[in-house]
Amino acid sequence: MSTFLDPLDAQQQALVDLVWPQFAKTNRFPNYQWVEYMMRRMGYNAAEAINTMPAVGIPDKLGRYSTIWVATIGGAVQLDDEVRLTMAGLYHVNSPAATKVIKGVLEYARALSKAQDQIADHPFGGYSPQLFLRKSLRSKREPFLDAVGTVAEHEWVIMRIGKAGAQGEDWLGRLALVSEANFTTIEEYLGAVIAACPEPRPSTPVYADQKALSLAITNFDITCELVLGTPMVTLPPISRTVWFGMDATSLSDLQAAISAVGEIVAGLRVPGKTPSHPTGRLLNHLTAQLPKLQSNPASVAIVTDAIAVLDAAREIRNSGVHSKPAPQLFAAYDRLGLPLSIVEPAAAWNTIRANLTLAFTALQLEIHAAR
Repeated sequence: MSTFLDPLDAQQQALVDLVWPQFAKTNRFPNYQWVEYMMRRMGYNAAEAINTMPAVGIPDKLGRYSTIWVATIGGAVQLDDEVRLTMAGLYHVNSPAATKVIKGVLEYARALSKAQDQIADHPFGGYSPQLFLRKSLRSKREPFLDAVGTVAEHEWVIMRIGKAGAQGEDWLGRLALVSEANFTTIEEYLGAVIAACPEPRPSTPVYADQKALSLAITNFDITCELVLGTPMVTLPPISRTVWFGMDATSLSDLQAAISAVGEIVAGLRVPGKTPSHPTGRLLNHLTAQLPKLQSNPASVAIVTDAIAVLDAAREIRNSGVHSKPAPQLFAAYDRLGLPLSIVEPAAAWNTIRANLTLAFTALQLEIHAAR
């Protein structure tokens, strides 16, 4: 899953660094013909850079939100198409001027959020939560307002905004796919974009046997005791472990079940104190105790992936419900194949149990094979 916060590769960053100075000078984004030519002179492929940029989207709806906006994503860009930077693109620009534009878009988003809140005071209609951009920003400098409006035009996840006024000298907008937009940082803003545009969920394993997770944890613990000389699982009270064999019929059930598996993961008896959570120490512990495992890159990869699944369960359990989820929580939901907004607790719990069953089983088999 993309968080938009990871560094771009050299070709992608070159594209951002090529586009920004042109916009900074003129408040206009260059066309693709110029971008393609300049990128080719630098030894890069403009089309490839555009189409591999970090992106999220809503299938069959509004398309994709990416670091770069062009009229066509994934297809042939027309020579006269503008190549624009979105807020996700500006995040990768090292310039005080870009920071000012980012702050301007955030200020406008907060104003739109405040305007939308006033709908609650008009139960019988007669109110529109739309705001003109020029009236909403503290700074009235023309170049700054033009820059903010031009960037905001394609921030369709957070706001719907278009040109307004007799000469198209202003912008008029309202919130789009978010319920509020009181963002103070670009990281919060991009986190909300991701949350509103989840990627299509990958296929998830089927959980058909209610005993499977309990058996996988038990077999893992027995194997640890036989091979490593000590058991690794600390069981919580039976009132908690009973969830391993029960369905979650409500969101409160799901929260209790996730908490139970979180206790198992958080209670793993892995020597050491750094990092504080045992899943962060588990790989080093296993490779130190099992030279045969350490010498097998394929086995290390399997163990690493299994530990990542356990750690995802820990992250979800510890994070709970956040209005502005952290990137780690996005990654955790993605790792387990869960949507950020869960509406089917039974299916979500089965998905979690299936993933954890596979993870504990993989660890057990690799530990046993490396004895």
